[in-house]
Amino acid sequence: MNGLSPDTPGANPPSFRGPYPGLRPFEEADAPRFFGRGAQSGQMLRRLEDHQFLAVIGSSGCGKSSLVYAGLLPALRQGWLLGALPHWKMLPLRPGEAPLDNLAAALYREFQTPGKSAPATLDAPVEGEAELGTALLRNTLSRG
Repeated sequence: MNGLSPDTPGANPPSFRGPYPGLRPFEEADAPRFFGRGAQSGQMLRRLEDHQFLAVIGSSGCGKSSLVYAGLLPALRQGWLLGALPHWKMLPLRPGEAPLDNLAAALYREFQTPGKSAPATLDAPVEGEAELGTALLRNTLSRG
């Protein structure tokens, strides 16, 4: 012991960054500290290579978001799936209570970003356009 206690003025505890981000899910920036699920990330990449669509489902709190954000997305960005970049759009989202509504809204926002190629858009925004665009996308998504 160095004779210092937490109450000693000027005493700083040693800096320690544990391997886990606490109660929040891992994010892409946490990828270097994300380990132990490499086999699952590999399975996800193989599935995407065969089907180009992947739904990640599981119980609340089992680590779905961490697996996608810190495992799959960094692997895709690093080129582990041939042909994925620059042609693929990656639009990570958390589905929440209304998954199709949230997906439609995220897709609409993505295509309305300046500089993005989008389906035919109006020259000037129209009142309610965002809600209409989101509703049209949601209906399209729900048809499969």
